[in-house]
This record gives sequence, C-alpha cells and structure tokens, in this order.
Amino acid sequence: MVFDATDGYLLYFDMYANYAWGPPPGCALHELWSFVHGSWRELTDGSELPPYGDVLLAYDAAGGYVVLLGGCFPTSNQTWIYAGGVWTYISSGVAPPSGGGGGLVYDPSIGAVVLFESYVCSANCSPPYHPVSVTWEFRQGTWQNVTSTVEPPPNAEYGMAYDPSSGSLVLAGGTGPCVPSGTAPSTCSTSLNTWTFTGGTWENVSGRAGPPARGEPGFSEDVAIDGAVLFGGSRESLCPVADCSFNDTWRFSDGAWQELAVSGPPERSDPAIAYDPIGDYLVMQGGFGAGLLNDTWILNGTLPTPPPAAPGITEQGAVLLGIATGGLAVFGAVVVLRIRRR
Repeated sequence: MVFDATDGYLLYFDMYANYAWGPPPGCALHELWSFVHGSWRELTDGSELPPYGDVLLAYDAAGGYVVLLGGCFPTSNQTWIYAGGVWTYISSGVAPPSGGGGGLVYDPSIGAVVLFESYVCSANCSPPYHPVSVTWEFRQGTWQNVTSTVEPPPNAEYGMAYDPSSGSLVLAGGTGPCVPSGTAPSTCSTSLNTWTFTGGTWENVSGRAGPPARGEPGFSEDVAIDGAVLFGGSRESLCPVADCSFNDTWRFSDGAWQELAVSGPPERSDPAIAYDPIGDYLVMQGGFGAGLLNDTWILNGTLPTPPPAAPGITEQGAVLLGIATGGLAVFGAVVVLRIRRR
C-alpha cells in the first residue's frame, strides 16, 4: 500500500491470498483497491501484471507515478509504473537482482526512489536464497547500482520508511540468518538493526534503545506525528502461529525510538501500512496474525460510519511510502475501526 499523489488515493496492491509455503500455482492474486475519505473501492484485477510475491511499491514524487518492483513467484525484477489507473512496463537493460526482504522508498533529498535489497531469489523463489546487501536508485525511469562499502547486513524482512523529522530513510528490524526449506521453520533469529540513509550514505544507529528484535514490521512515514511509525512484526521468521507477533507501536524521530502508549490492533506481522495525507492519518490493512487478516485500522484520526467494505483476506508484503511532505501535529488518541470480512 502506498499513497498515489497523482491519482489522489492510497493504492493497495493485493499480491496473493491463501498463501502456503512453497511456490505457485494456487496463490497468485492481483487486486487493486483505493482508499480515500475512509472508503475502499476495488479498481481493477491487475491482470496485466505477471504473478508476483514480495513486490515492493513506492510513489516516485519526481516522476509522478507509483513504482512497482516485482519479486519472486515466478517472474522477477520487472519494473512497472502506475499512473492514471494504468500500469506501464518499464524495460531496462539494467535492473536490481530478483529478490525481496528489503525496502523501496522515495528519498526527497536526492529526488529518487531508493531500493535496499537483502536477499536474492533462485528460480521460482525456491531455496537456497542468497544473502546480499545492495542499494539501488530509480531515477527518471532508470535503475543505477549505488552500493557502497558501508551497507546494512543481509538480513531479510526489514521495514523501511521515510522519517520527515530528519529527512532520512530508516531501515529497522530483520530476520536472519535463516534459509527457508519450503516449510516454515520453527525458529529463526530476529534483530533490531536500525540504519539511516541520508544524502546517499548509510549509517548504523543500532546501538540506541528501541523496540525488541523482530522481523516483518509495518513501518511507514507519519507526517501527523513528524516521524516514522513501526507497528508489530514477528518474533521469529516464518511462524504462522498464535502469540508469534507483536502489537506494540513505536515512533522513530530525530534519530531516536519512542514507544507510544496507545491501544493498538491485535498482534500481526507483515501488514500493509501507509500515511494518508488526505485524512492526515496512518492506515493499516491486514497482515498475518492468528491467520490471515483483512481488518483496517487508522492512527490519530477518524473514519466515517458505517464501515466500508475492505479488501479480501490477504497476506500483504513489505509496504513502503514514497511521498514526503512536511508538517507537525500533536500526537493524540488512537481511533480504531474493525472492518467486516467479506
């Protein structure tokens, strides 16, 4: 999910449902939904796109479109842009490796979409996965490898977001070392790697106090509280069982973590989360808790009643926000709304 400033709504890309460990067939799904003024509306089925898993989305403010980088299952590392309700394939001789577990976020300080990739997939996303630490920029329809000598470690399932308070990208969490074997392992280590990316340079700020270690957190810019908000995440990697995830809420602002003492949604990992500048609130959709979820929650705002119809039950991949705006609001109460399942 990402805010599409060109079309004026949050764009929710439903990658797959009924997910089972292992490659397709049977799990590919393309649905596009918009969320505006508290209402969900289904757009198209996205049938023009190949089946993907672990896609990454960002809004490219310089280009005026949403960028999608394809992940595994089975066609990979293709780049598409979305504007005016239309997907367009971008053919390029140079592209990032096929992978996942990283992040894709627009960086207004350099006017480019930044990709951090933490592992590379093999054919059909089957094991083994190859750990990497690479950084790419997407600018004016072209990818460029900007990997430096200082990069975050190659752990999977990071969260990455823009921090408007400092003008930096922030990368947090991660799981590893862990190599899935086609079925969910019982345990994989988690970490709270915290890195910032400022003006094209990575800096390790992991030594500062912050959330407990986790993978697959929801992490997004939140202009309303002048920082980036992290919610939930998994205590272990690939563990679809009860009591496996967090439901705490943290703010990262001006280089420091602060836990927000608010009542949050049920525990989950891998939710879709993005800031909606129209409503001036953070929106979170779905994820993986005690099963697949399709509830909708907002932070620091209100929604109309009755509740709108929500997208179907889904496991959403890494969610990144690509539009950066300024502003500061006093943090207030959380208003939450559980959306009915269809």
